[in-house]
Amino acid sequence: MLLALGMQDPALLEGIIGWARANEWNVDLSVLHHGQLPPASGFDGVLATASNRKIVHWLARLECPVVRMLDAGLPKLARETSHYPMVSCDAEAAGSLGAGHLLSVGRPTFVFCRLSSGSDALATQRGFVRTILKSGREPVVLDFMKDHPKLSRNQAPPRGLVRAWMIAKLRELPLPAAVMTDDDRCALDLMAAASGIGLDIPGDLALLGSHNQRYLLSASTVEISSVDTNLKEVGRTAAELLDSLVRGGRKPSSPLLIPPSRVDTRASTSLYIGPHPGVRRAMTYIREHFARPIRVADVAKVSGLTPRGLQKALLQEAGITLVREITRLRLEAAMQLLDDPGLSLEEVAKRTCLSDAKNLCRLFLTYYGTSPRKWSRGRRRKLEALIAESTDSGSSARAQG
Repeated sequence: MLLALGMQDPALLEGIIGWARANEWNVDLSVLHHGQLPPASGFDGVLATASNRKIVHWLARLECPVVRMLDAGLPKLARETSHYPMVSCDAEAAGSLGAGHLLSVGRPTFVFCRLSSGSDALATQRGFVRTILKSGREPVVLDFMKDHPKLSRNQAPPRGLVRAWMIAKLRELPLPAAVMTDDDRCALDLMAAASGIGLDIPGDLALLGSHNQRYLLSASTVEISSVDTNLKEVGRTAAELLDSLVRGGRKPSSPLLIPPSRVDTRASTSLYIGPHPGVRRAMTYIREHFARPIRVADVAKVSGLTPRGLQKALLQEAGITLVREITRLRLEAAMQLLDDPGLSLEEVAKRTCLSDAKNLCRLFLTYYGTSPRKWSRGRRRKLEALIAESTDSGSSARAQG
């Protein structure tokens, strides 16, 4: 198996290498080390990201099975590689998940910012807009390519033009605002533009990226929250699909779309945004301390309100109760920990201040109608069913969580 990756994300590689090791595949990583594509022969199969023309032209000369991973980004490259079976992120679900997260930060102006004209960026926008509209709010969409119709959609836009456009749009936005971007690179650019005109992150602008590419996000002066689109599972599923094709399995009838796993919350969405200063202080406090024991009296003291006044303000401002919001934050943290098969339910409960496994199971049943382990296994079964249905090969999927 050869990897020809224009986009080299560590999570994507981890998924591929993990599956290959477990199934005794030999993986050629020479392209990653040397940047040179080898002669187009001598491989059982190839995994590729069609993110540049050089790779696309090389793929066209291959006679072995090829599986493409992720959206090509540029429409022309996507068209030229549309005949290859593809495993990608469920971008629309990622947009919806991101919108749900930003809805929890308060009552700002909700914004989606898009630089790319690729299909994943458009799908992420659809999911975001649909979820915000469903909540009764009206989102704002910032669309760089729509504002620059003469620019080629098959080339990266000039960075200076992007920065000037972002600054102009930020100055027009009613603040505070909560913005989701089509990917993490756009989030970094928007962070730089906002800082350049003196906006506070997250006070004036809550910012959320997509794909959770940690190596990119580490360059930011303020840690940026991002939707984890489960690139590790994309890599693992792509490797499994390639194995099926090499063994004579049928080509999928449509792309395999992997659902996002979670929002990785960081400083850029850590504050609650709303008009009531007491509620802002209370919500910020519980977001920072939910993994520890919290008393209503402590939160009330931070907010500058009486316990009764705080509960009333929370209901009027955000439509929530203090206990329910703390429980929601703890359960969301528990969901992330459940992805680690090495953690027991008792350990998950302790790390999220949910007392013990019994209480964790009780709250899961109350809020989600199922147990933690059934919830985790259910996500895996959905992925396995997706692979089996799409390949229509009659063999059982072997994706591992």
